[in-house]
Amino acid sequence: MIKSSDQSIWIREPDGTLNVFEVDTVHSQLYAAFARTGRSEGYLAEDLALALEFILLSTERESRIFLRSEIDGALGRMLADAGYPEVLAAWRERSSAAIELTVTARPAPLSELIANHLAVEGPALERLARRVADAAFKLGMTELRPPLAVELARQYERDDIPRELPVPASVFAPIDAPGVLATEAAIMPGLSMATREYFTAGAFELTPVSRYFPSFRVRVRLMALAGFRRWTPPVTEMMVCGDFVEAGRRLAELRQAVREAVGELPFYLNVPDLPAFTTEVMESEWPQGRKSALELVRYLFDGLGEKPFKLRIG
Repeated sequence: MIKSSDQSIWIREPDGTLNVFEVDTVHSQLYAAFARTGRSEGYLAEDLALALEFILLSTERESRIFLRSEIDGALGRMLADAGYPEVLAAWRERSSAAIELTVTARPAPLSELIANHLAVEGPALERLARRVADAAFKLGMTELRPPLAVELARQYERDDIPRELPVPASVFAPIDAPGVLATEAAIMPGLSMATREYFTAGAFELTPVSRYFPSFRVRVRLMALAGFRRWTPPVTEMMVCGDFVEAGRRLAELRQAVREAVGELPFYLNVPDLPAFTTEVMESEWPQGRKSALELVRYLFDGLGEKPFKLRIG
């Protein structure tokens, strides 16, 4: 079973600042890289962005802080493995366009930099900073680029800190697999009429399962669900919780059908119209009513019998 994850991912930039990892930002940047190279497979940008997020969330680390170099390195390997070297080049051009920063090769500034990147403190931190400063002195360098300083510190650190993020074998399907492993049209005939009605009503939509990042991704459109179930605004939790549980059971049938077709996959649930549902069907203010709306969404999980790996709110 693939566990759900609600942890935030943080990126340590070369200047030491922390930024939240935004999968939508990576998606947009990858799409632009595909466009700049004239490739028509820009639709794969979302698969690759989600695959990168999955790798980061699945990494066995106590901290969810990653170096920018680790993020770019993992994505670079994914693009190379997927067979898009020109997109990788375009991505690297974006990365190399960043301002070149340096740090003075003395223990005090090096200590601050190393502390921001590695889990060391106290005497161990001082020792690492001195060793990096000594190495720079022997090389005749008075300044170091932050990635080089951090890599030197890692070399001297006794603990085995990985320098590359592992890309789990489960992220990609075999290279000789078809580009699309499963589609809504292929799955639909095996579903019950009760479940198919949700698709007909526009309440459910299954994203094609791509070999680049095999995953079970479903959009649940609450406005369409409200029309299908003939809810009259304003709705309350007691009025519709049973309908949400039943919709969850329909999702469970869909999940099992996809599981039988292509195996166990990470489950992404996207509810793109939660704000509109909150204001128009629940007749609550947004974002004040967000918590109450999410309580209804959690009734889907009761019907499903599990939580998604990632819940996305549009």
